[in-house]
Amino acid sequence: KVDAGRDYDLYRKRVERLYAYCRQHGFQPDSQNKNPSRLSRLPGVTRGGRVQALLATDVGAESWDAWEEWVAESEDDLPDDVCGDWDEPVRLMPYLIGDTADTCILRQKQKMIVVGDSKMGKSYTLIDLAEAICTGGQWLGMTCTKGRVFYVNLEIDAEEFKDRQRRVWSDRESHGQPGSVADLNRNFVKWNLRGHATMLQDLAPRLMRRMLKHGPAGTFSAVIIDPIYKVNGGDDNDAKAVSMFTNTLDSIVSTCGCAAIYAHHHPKGTAGQKKAMDRMSGSGVYARDADTVLDFTLLSADEKAKKAFSGASLFRASVTCRSFDGREPMNVAFKFPRFYVDASGILAKLDVEGENPYEERRTAAAERAERARERKVDAVRAALREHRNAYGTPPTYESVYELMEDVDGNGREGRKVSLGTFKNWIRQGEKSLGRFSCEHANDGSATGVWVILDLEKGETLDGTYGLSPMED
Repeated sequence: KVDAGRDYDLYRKRVERLYAYCRQHGFQPDSQNKNPSRLSRLPGVTRGGRVQALLATDVGAESWDAWEEWVAESEDDLPDDVCGDWDEPVRLMPYLIGDTADTCILRQKQKMIVVGDSKMGKSYTLIDLAEAICTGGQWLGMTCTKGRVFYVNLEIDAEEFKDRQRRVWSDRESHGQPGSVADLNRNFVKWNLRGHATMLQDLAPRLMRRMLKHGPAGTFSAVIIDPIYKVNGGDDNDAKAVSMFTNTLDSIVSTCGCAAIYAHHHPKGTAGQKKAMDRMSGSGVYARDADTVLDFTLLSADEKAKKAFSGASLFRASVTCRSFDGREPMNVAFKFPRFYVDASGILAKLDVEGENPYEERRTAAAERAERARERKVDAVRAALREHRNAYGTPPTYESVYELMEDVDGNGREGRKVSLGTFKNWIRQGEKSLGRFSCEHANDGSATGVWVILDLEKGETLDGTYGLSPMED
């Protein structure tokens, strides 16, 4: 009974509600009749040659409101409450990234957020991860469980994305990573949405429909969303909006039976004095929601580390897991197009940028002084060579000074130091000119005749006067 009284508008709304419920459960009601009186049925009355009869009595809800309450309680899609399962076995989800209890950082059907500075290589490492999962290979030294990946590319042009896939795969092959192109073609599904991004709440139904077209829930091991700023509304600080975003991710994980992996960014500036979980931009909901946070933060590299890694960008990848005990951070170098774990231990001694500002300033000052010395040495060396080529006489302070280019005390070009300062460079020797030592040659022909000895090569820079490092 609709229980609408004499309110026709309420009656029509309730009838439409009832029809919708019937259709949802496989019944097809006749919606042609709009006249309320023709929707009534009377037992015992003949209609169209057939006697109308009641199928049952004393069933159903007592009123419309009671029926609505029953629908709300019986039709929710929430899990059942559970009691008395203490003795039942624990069935944890299988590992996805890492293949043992000591190495795993992410299980199937969990969520991981990958965080780092803009343009630092997040997309490359996510493509690398996708290829590792698709082929059962390794990523950052961790073995991945083989499965299918649905990659939502929101930022990169479709052809460039394909180029990145191939570059990463070629580099994986050159380093002996297992797997076949056949596995990659079969398991790597990409959805290029640059220019078509929208809020994740609006995108999710279409995303889930596409994923489920490939097979039932569990067909894909992971969905990768790169990056999330394209689909989260743009306000990382709105905790309510971020919660809506993360709840939508939960819906995707639950419906498609896969892990969700997504990329986020750091705010501007250095973040070394913050905990790894707090370094990402915006609301703390991101960090609290994810099962795993993988944060890439630049290292404050000294000259030794820079030379050891051929100038590659150096990072500390900090791992924070909800399901696993503390994981040691990984020190990695980005050697285009992939990240590689440092096996030498050199990077373990370094701080992340901003973690130790006093040491960073001291190191930066020392590096500036070294660069200044190198520029001064280059200027003196060039003047000596020009003197050798132009004259046949031993060099003097004055003659070399005249030929030297304009270089100041900090090695900067444009302003030339005085003759007195130039003489001090030579007299101070290694203190002023770094790795070069200055020796005076007292042959009586002139005051202050000198040559510079290269201590690394053990030879005179001018090479014309027959002096060796052993002579006075």
